[in-house]
Amino acid sequence: NRGAGSQDMTCWALYDEQWHAYFFPADFILLGGNSVRVWTKSDTDTDTDLYWGLDDPVWGNSGDTAFLRDSRDVIDSLGW
Repeated sequence: NRGAGSQDMTCWALYDEQWHAYFFPADFILLGGNSVRVWTKSDTDTDTDLYWGLDDPVWGNSGDTAFLRDSRDVIDSLGW
């Protein structure tokens, strides 16, 4: 979150080209100037690290695109 204000990420999702979707926890607030990492593995969520809880990889090694979406629109994407 590059802005100064907090962002309520309730109903937001992170997904790939195959529509594997991670949904942010209810009432997850990303504070201004902070970031969060989303891991595909299992562990306990913290303010800076969230866990998808998967046993298998999601992201394609030869290329994929990550999409960040709020309840209405794609907010950002990153392809490789």
